[in-house]
Amino acid sequence: MTVFVVVGVLVSVVGVVMNSLSTCVFLRQDWRKNTVTATLLSLTLSDMCVLAWSLLYYSAHFLTDIARGHRIDLVAIQSFFFTWPRSMFYDISSCTTVLVSLERCLCVALPLKVNSVLTPTRVHTIMCLIWSLGLASYIPVFTSQFFVWRLEPATNMTLLTVAVTSYRLQVETVHNILNTLVLQTVCQITLVINTSVMAYGLYRSTKFQEHSSSNLPTEEKSKVSSVGREKEEVSSTQDSRGDYKPNEQHPNDGVISQSGSNRAGSQGVKRENQVSKDGKVAGPSTKYKRTIRVVSGVSSLFIICNTPLLVAVYMKRLVPGFDFGLKHHSEFALAVNIVFLSTAINAASNFFVYTAFNRKFRGQLRGLCGPNRKF
Repeated sequence: MTVFVVVGVLVSVVGVVMNSLSTCVFLRQDWRKNTVTATLLSLTLSDMCVLAWSLLYYSAHFLTDIARGHRIDLVAIQSFFFTWPRSMFYDISSCTTVLVSLERCLCVALPLKVNSVLTPTRVHTIMCLIWSLGLASYIPVFTSQFFVWRLEPATNMTLLTVAVTSYRLQVETVHNILNTLVLQTVCQITLVINTSVMAYGLYRSTKFQEHSSSNLPTEEKSKVSSVGREKEEVSSTQDSRGDYKPNEQHPNDGVISQSGSNRAGSQGVKRENQVSKDGKVAGPSTKYKRTIRVVSGVSSLFIICNTPLLVAVYMKRLVPGFDFGLKHHSEFALAVNIVFLSTAINAASNFFVYTAFNRKFRGQLRGLCGPNRKF
């Protein structure tokens, strides 16, 4: 299992750094009014907590002997006080991922009603509820374990270890059913449905835009393409400079609702809107499609990385002896290591999704980390 530990430490360290950068970028945006940015910021914070506790968990493997020399049973502390907080923040990340995917799914299914249903205030309230309920659901677990000094007969040493209450078994049974089995199953199914709806909506809108463009005369096509190139040049200039101002569009229109004051950009938008009003070109904006791709990428990544967890959970319920200290002890230990590593990879990889699918995120990241960075 040494390979899992080394890889886990590397993933945790890189993930904490990447999520810190994502947090800085999102805080520079209008997250108070932009629902997608707000949910992605919340997801980034919970992922960073997952990785921080993962780093403690993996680092404990290297410090066991040192801690024992200081009369501390680090193995017991690792099993109880490092794993459970990590699971708590992972549950919060799971629910936040469902929230951000549901918001984009409603934008595809109910585009005329989503703005009135998921207002910034309501989304912020839901996020507060997710964090509050996530913390509250683990209170029984945390209150049923405590530190205690215990004599070890084999070595005649008194070690600082962990003890549990008499009702701990019942607490873990209920918790594993509700938080691990039911919650993760519901999150997985919901994300599969939402991602499918978003993928279909993006495919349908792209086909519609291609069909509309194919019906344009050659002169109109060149005009529209020149407008698109002009807007891309303006946006690229803004990205490299890091100059962003709040946009007047509704916050649900994209991950980053910002625009420059360049005159050429405003003229290009005006000409593009005129073509759209003529009924010749009508389709979703680039910002809309970019946001769909970001959210779909985050959801797909979660579905892939969360699958080992669900497989291990259902095997534990259905296969006799699949647990620690039983018939399939080694197989269960391997499954636990795979689950810990896959969930850590999930928490660390969202940064790369934002970078790959969001050009303006890359622009602000360059403005934050580049030679001409602005604070």
